[in-house]
Formats: sequence, structure tokens, C-alpha cells
Amino acid sequence: MKRLQAGAKREEELGRNLRPFPGQGDRQYLTGLKMGGQRILILVDASASMLDDTVVGVIRRRNMSGAEKLRAPKWRQAVASVDWLTANLPPASRVQVYAFNESAGPLLEGTQGTWLEAGDIERLNQTVAKLRRLTPEKGTSLINAFEASAKMSPAPDNLILLTDGFRPWARTSPGATASRPTSA
Repeated sequence: MKRLQAGAKREEELGRNLRPFPGQGDRQYLTGLKMGGQRILILVDASASMLDDTVVGVIRRRNMSGAEKLRAPKWRQAVASVDWLTANLPPASRVQVYAFNESAGPLLEGTQGTWLEAGDIERLNQTVAKLRRLTPEKGTSLINAFEASAKMSPAPDNLILLTDGFRPWARTSPGATASRPTSA
């Protein structure tokens, strides 16, 4: 009995997952990340650059169907990262997940500027489900993402940014009109 107990993982090693995160083994998408804070804002880049690691690959995938875009490995990794993050939130925290491309907004309609309870598993599941249907498109405006985060009240005390860094500084792409990221 003592040998079995010694080999078993202690409760603090297992973590306290709010939501199930299916997969094999102990995958750590973001190692060394401290999931703490009372109000956690997750900003996820939903621009076309999240379709591939190269400019040529982005251009090629950008012209594919919505279903093909959703299957892009780079985008699937970003979605899996948000899934993992929301499964590992501190239970007493509040959270919001905003997607951004040329504009930024919450994944769940009607939650602009508000915080969701991390313990509300149904809302977290809805958030991740909405992200799974979101098609990466348009350019990247990190400025607009940070402006949207500044409008949160009270302000976030932990901000997690998931982006690839492809030309993220413009408010909008040349000749583009700003609109909220859309889902398929």
C-alpha cells in the first residue's frame, strides 16, 4: 500500500481542472505559465496569419474554404491552447476570451466588457465551442486588441496573449474596414 501511495500523483500535481481537457498523457501547451489572478483576459489572434507559419502558406490557405481554414494546424494549436487555458483557470477567478483580427470582441455575444465566472462551466464550454467555429481572417491589429482590453471594468490583472507576431501593430490593414471576427 505504501509503495502504491508513493508512486501515485499527489493532488497538487494533478491540478484542478475546471473543465475536462481530452487527450493523451499530461500535455502542457504552455509550460511555466502561472494561471493566477482574479480577472483573466485571454486575447487570441484570429487573423489570417494564424492559418500558417509562412506568408506563402497564409496566402494559399486564405483562399481555401472555411472548413479547410478551421483545420489549419496553426489555428488548431491556438484553439487547443485556449481550451487548455480555460480548463486550468483558478476556480474562483473571472475570465473573458476576446478574439481579434482588425477588431476585437468577446467570443460570446452580449458579454462585451463583462467578466464570466470561471466556475460557470457551461459558459466556458460555449466560449471554446464558439472559438472552434471562428474562421481566421483579415489582418492583425494588436492595438485594437489592447484598446478593447483597456475598456474592461474592472481591469484584468492577468492578460494572456496568443498571437504569432505577423505585422500586429496597425489599427487596420491598408484599405480594410474594421469588423468583429466572424464564425462559420
